[in-house]
Amino acid sequence: MCLLIAKHKQGQIAETALETAWESNPHGAGFAVPDGSGAVHICKFLTFEEFIKAYREQDVKNRQALIHFRFATHGVRTERNVHPFRVRRDVAFAHNGILSAMPGDKKLSDTGVFCRDIIKPVSGGLFGSSRSEEAVRALLDAYARAESSKFALLTGDGRFVISNEVAGHWLKGVWYSNYSYDDWGDMYGYGSRKYTTGYGYSKNRAKSENIGQAGSGGSTRSLRPRQSGDNESLSMGGNVWHIGQCVCCFDTDYVRADVGMCADCVRDFEDQVTP
Repeated sequence: MCLLIAKHKQGQIAETALETAWESNPHGAGFAVPDGSGAVHICKFLTFEEFIKAYREQDVKNRQALIHFRFATHGVRTERNVHPFRVRRDVAFAHNGILSAMPGDKKLSDTGVFCRDIIKPVSGGLFGSSRSEEAVRALLDAYARAESSKFALLTGDGRFVISNEVAGHWLKGVWYSNYSYDDWGDMYGYGSRKYTTGYGYSKNRAKSENIGQAGSGGSTRSLRPRQSGDNESLSMGGNVWHIGQCVCCFDTDYVRADVGMCADCVRDFEDQVTP
């Protein structure tokens, strides 16, 4: 799954949320912070104990920070493949998703290849003139959406650039790419947990199927496929649904607000846990 976090200086993240994020994405964690000289300082770890120790020592909770928890899908499980990646002295990059178009590399992850081959060459335009910056940001956003991914960069002066930002959510001054930091992720199967759906989960049901009241055994209502001009949210079966990206299959559709999953993935989860 991976979890990508962009935290403003005043943003609030409980350490219990960080621990849950690690349990959901246990293959490495790292952070990048401005170092005060115009550069970014990057730390990467393969254990949560090392991560949280450095997080506390460097007072990350009170600093602008780019944070990432890795669930490995490509590349070996080494510190080199832990995010964030250095783009240049004053820019760090991290990613949530799978970049299927990247060439295979036996050691480097898809994100590492993308950073090396795409982000580094365009970084001059990304933080150049306003015209070039707008063009490069638009291209990155379009690429992230096409790959059902999210990108985030942090600069040495504390600026964030988030691509496909709408697919994540803001909470208390912190942007999260998904909900795998929350305790309900234990129930809905993030990362290495028991009922993982994970990347590329097969969805064989049409979006026009009935949406049931998850876990209630109640009646169902039909929800047609999302169309341009639809309301951003609606209430159904005692749950609130809004347009967003499902945290399991990454489709953009109506997702249930409390779990971040589309109707198909909610049903698929219930099929797995119902005796």
